[in-house]
Amino acid sequence: MNSEIKRDVELIPCYCSDNECFFEADDFITLLLIEGYLFTNSYWFMKEWVDSARKKTALFVTCNDIFLWGCADGEEIDYEEFDTLYQYYTKDKIWGVAVWVIKKRNLMPQKPVYDKIKKDGIWDLDKMNLNPNKSWR
Repeated sequence: MNSEIKRDVELIPCYCSDNECFFEADDFITLLLIEGYLFTNSYWFMKEWVDSARKKTALFVTCNDIFLWGCADGEEIDYEEFDTLYQYYTKDKIWGVAVWVIKKRNLMPQKPVYDKIKKDGIWDLDKMNLNPNKSWR
């Protein structure tokens, strides 16, 4: 996640009618897949599940190196969570997705990530009452 990337890139459009706005989740999911914020996987790790269920496809939000360096990591996302993720993404294209995961896990990111988010000045992680990250020791 590079802070040098422009923040004014065109986003998925919202559609509004009668004072109600919504966005196309499928378009947003496509964008997140292209940008590398989402990835697909199966439930191969669910050892107690039956084989057919373990092979089903799932979407995960990429959060590699957010909480620990050198850690391939992903957070499963339910379809109804895309609206909230969209709000975070449109507020901050660079760190919004990471902050969404940070809030969902209720866990402070590792110190270098915290410092970059703080430097950009959009999010105040200290006011989110997050659990401490043991990697700060």
